[in-house]
Amino acid sequence: PWQLYEELNKFLKESKFGGSESSTTFHLKTIRLKDRSILNLLADPQQSKLESIENIFQLYYPTSSREHSASSSSHHQFVLVGDTGEKDPEVYGEIMRRYPQYIVAAFLRNVTGEKKEG
Repeated sequence: PWQLYEELNKFLKESKFGGSESSTTFHLKTIRLKDRSILNLLADPQQSKLESIENIFQLYYPTSSREHSASSSSHHQFVLVGDTGEKDPEVYGEIMRRYPQYIVAAFLRNVTGEKKEG
């Protein structure tokens, strides 16, 4: 959610991740008590996240050109950042299979308490 923007932006600046500041954009979930966005919490997390990410891709890659490589009309590439709590691993895996040309990496924070194998 947008409440994490300041900390994420600070981390990106300090680590110099993503190149220049002008080339970095954030696409975060909006949740506000004042409007209908709060109802998004009741939606199926897997379906709503897939739709949200695909809508973001459409901003940068029109439907007619989405099958082309990322270098065809736009040079935007994406890093997916999430956690293991609400279907992010499944959603990000599906997005990476559907649109590998757009995704640079996916980072997941383990919030389930399970130990990593290996």
